[in-house]
Amino acid sequence: MTDVWGAGGGGVWWWWKGSKLKVIIYFPSLLPIPADVLCCTASILNLCGISVDRYRAITSPLEYSAKSSPKRMLTVIFVVWLGSACVSVPPLLLLGNEHHDPDDPSIPICTVSQNFW
Repeated sequence: MTDVWGAGGGGVWWWWKGSKLKVIIYFPSLLPIPADVLCCTASILNLCGISVDRYRAITSPLEYSAKSSPKRMLTVIFVVWLGSACVSVPPLLLLGNEHHDPDDPSIPICTVSQNFW
């Protein structure tokens, strides 16, 4: 039996392999850059959170053990990922927003920062 291929919208490919349906979901071409920014920023902010946590544990160990709780740690992790998501959204919005010279459409121009004064 031959394989039958098809494509759906939004980066989904499917095919029949014998009697089983196989599905591949791939990222659109603009998504890996913001995903990279998200993961790198989350990594940096997680290291900062660990450093602040260790600093608090060393400078005030009695207060740290009284105030440290799983809920507080989950809140810090949530804030780290929320901050990372806020940092990674602007590249997603700006990618693909290219403008071209009206006289020659093959020449891209930057219209983000044209007027400094």
